[in-house]
Amino acid sequence: MASDLDGTLLTPETKVSERTIEALRAVHARGIEVVAVTGRSHWSAVEILRPVGCIRWIICSNGATVYDYEAEAVVHDRPLSETQVNEVVDRMVEAFPTVGFAWESRNGIFHSDQWVQNREANETSYGIKKARPTTDLAGEESAVLKLMAAHDELTTYEWLDAVQQHLPAGVSASTSGATFVEVTQADANKGEALRSLCRQLGVARGETMAFGDHANDLPMLDWVGVSYAMANAAPRVMEVADHVAPHHRDDGVAQVLEQLL
Repeated sequence: MASDLDGTLLTPETKVSERTIEALRAVHARGIEVVAVTGRSHWSAVEILRPVGCIRWIICSNGATVYDYEAEAVVHDRPLSETQVNEVVDRMVEAFPTVGFAWESRNGIFHSDQWVQNREANETSYGIKKARPTTDLAGEESAVLKLMAAHDELTTYEWLDAVQQHLPAGVSASTSGATFVEVTQADANKGEALRSLCRQLGVARGETMAFGDHANDLPMLDWVGVSYAMANAAPRVMEVADHVAPHHRDDGVAQVLEQLL
């Protein structure tokens, strides 16, 4: 059983409710592997999920990393190559001169000054968390796992549709519902990462289910045996999911799991 976090498993306050924790533990007690699958980096996802107590595997950064809670480490990642990063940046700057970037590497999350300006222009409550300003994308020792791009006017799906026209081969862009878009390796998506993990665990595709709410969940919802879109999901997610779960503010994932159990 796999679930996205923000807008899906988490409350609007970005926490796991007691009801949801109980439902997840009940599922786990039946011998079912519970997997978190998120666009968040492992630095934030691990802390949010710590109270759950039954999630070993956390697929992070839209599939670019896999975190093993027992090992307390990232055990697999799919970074962008330096060539890919440079080509994406060059193409996007040419097409959208005011674009700002942030990026995740094995060492942390970094951002440009323009990234902050663009985020603040579109989000009045925006604040920098666990990120360090820099202007040199190539200056980090670790390869870029996820590249994020923010525009000063375009946001979310309008911005995603605009960006996709300018991407080179071998990469893909998505959104988790935030104002920015996220670029990763083409095979670094939630569906491919979950497929690989299930193969490792010996779980067949037909024995899987997943919950999601935005475009970055589509590869996962398309791959699993049974898929659920949240009642608050984007229309393009509603169109492909097998079922609709209640709103995430109403513990929608927990409600479905309780019924199934």
